[in-house]
Amino acid sequence: MRRNSRSSPATLYALRDLANHDSPITVDALLVELKSDRLEQFREARHVLQGFQEPDTLRQIVKEGIGHSVPQVRAQVILAMGKGRPESVDWISPTESALDDSNPAVRAAAVEALGLARASGRLDRILELSADTSVRVRQRIPEALVRLAPQRALALLRTMTSDPSWRVRASVARALGALHTRAAVEALIDLLGQESGRVREDALTELKRLVRQNFGLHVDAWRRFLQTAPPDFLNTKGNENIEGLADPGSVVYYGLASLSNRFVLVTDLSGSMSARETLGARTPLVGTRLELTKLQIEALLDKVDKEVSVNLMTFSDKAHVWRRSLLPMTPQGKAKAKAEVKSYRADGATNLFDALDTCFELAESSLDVPRKEDGTPDTIFLLTDGEPSEGELRNTQLIIEYVTERNRDLQLRIHCIMLNTSSASHDFMSQLAAATTGEFVNPFD
Repeated sequence: MRRNSRSSPATLYALRDLANHDSPITVDALLVELKSDRLEQFREARHVLQGFQEPDTLRQIVKEGIGHSVPQVRAQVILAMGKGRPESVDWISPTESALDDSNPAVRAAAVEALGLARASGRLDRILELSADTSVRVRQRIPEALVRLAPQRALALLRTMTSDPSWRVRASVARALGALHTRAAVEALIDLLGQESGRVREDALTELKRLVRQNFGLHVDAWRRFLQTAPPDFLNTKGNENIEGLADPGSVVYYGLASLSNRFVLVTDLSGSMSARETLGARTPLVGTRLELTKLQIEALLDKVDKEVSVNLMTFSDKAHVWRRSLLPMTPQGKAKAKAEVKSYRADGATNLFDALDTCFELAESSLDVPRKEDGTPDTIFLLTDGEPSEGELRNTQLIIEYVTERNRDLQLRIHCIMLNTSSASHDFMSQLAAATTGEFVNPFD
C-alpha cells in the first residue's frame, strides 16, 4: 500500500477540478488515478465520477471502468455508480454480473452499490453471498438487505449474528438499528446478551440511539423496558449521544471507555513527550507526558482480565509494533506488556501516518482469510501530543481522507487522546476519531 510519494493538497484540488469537465477524456484520467495506491484520493475520484451526467461520459465509465482489467478500479467505479445512480446508462446489469467476480473487493462493491440503488434483480445471489468466504463481502450484506428486502431482512440478520467474523456481526448490529422496528430492538437486546467486546459495544450503541434510554449491559432491564414501552417509543429524531458506556469490565484509558477485548495501544514517543504536565485536580500527578502515559497504561493493564488481548505500538520517526498479533493478558502476558512499556523513551519526530498505516496492515491480514480475526484488533487507542511532522503523509486532512478510505472494510474504531491544547491538534484528532466512530479526549483541557 505504500508509495515513495503520496498525494499533496494540490493534487487533491486538481482532482476535484475534474468534476467541471464532464467528458470521456476525463474518465480516462480518473481511472488512472484509481489504479494507484493513493487511497486518500479514492473517495474524491468516486465523487467526481458519480457526478457526471453526459451520456457519452457515462457510457465510457461503464465500458472502461466496470470492465477494467484491474479489480481495484472495477470496485471503485461500481461504488461510484451506486452513489450516483445515473438513469441514462445501464450500469445495473454489469454490476449484477460483478456479484460473480473472482475478486472479493469487486463482489463487495457490487453488493453495496446494488443495495444503494435498491436494485433487487439478483437478490437471491446477494443472499447466497451471506455465506461468501470473504469477510469483505459478507459484511456488506446486512445493510444491503435492509434496503433491498426489509420485510425479509430480520430473519437473515438473526442468522448472521452467529457469523464467525466480528466485522459481520457489527454490520448486523448497525443494520438492525436501521430497520427501526420493535422486532429489531428485540434482536439487538439478544445480541447484547450473547456478545462480548466490540460487537457488544455496537449493539449497546444502537439500542441507546433507537430508544433514547441507557440500561447499560443489563439485558433483563432492556427486556423489561421493551415489554412496557409505548407504541411510539422508537427515536425518530436521528442520532443522539447518550452517555454511559462505561461498565464494570470496560477498558478505561485516559477517561475513554471501551468494551473491546482486542485492542492496540498506540503511543507517541516523539521528543515532545518529555514535556512536563500536571494531570488531575484533586490529587494531581506531575510528570512528563510519557511518564503520565506509562502510569495510565499500567493501570489499564492491571484491570483487564485474561479474556482481553492487547498489542502495543509506538511511533516517533517511524512506527514500531511490539508483536505481529495480539497477546492475551494472562499474568505472564501482562508482565511482558509492562516490561515493554517500561522501556519507552521519548525521542524523534512524529510519524503518525506510519503508525496508522501499520495498524491497518495488522487488521487487514484477516479480511479475506477465514477464522484469522482473533489475532487482529478491532479497536485502537491512539495517543499523541502533536501534529504529524514526519512520514509519507503529513497533511492532516489527507491523513483523515486516507484513514476514512482504508477503514471502509476494516471497521477499526480509533479512540484519540491528544496531550496538548493546540486548537489545530484538537480539531485534527477529534475529526480522526469521528471518522472511525471513535471518541476524542484531551485530559489537559
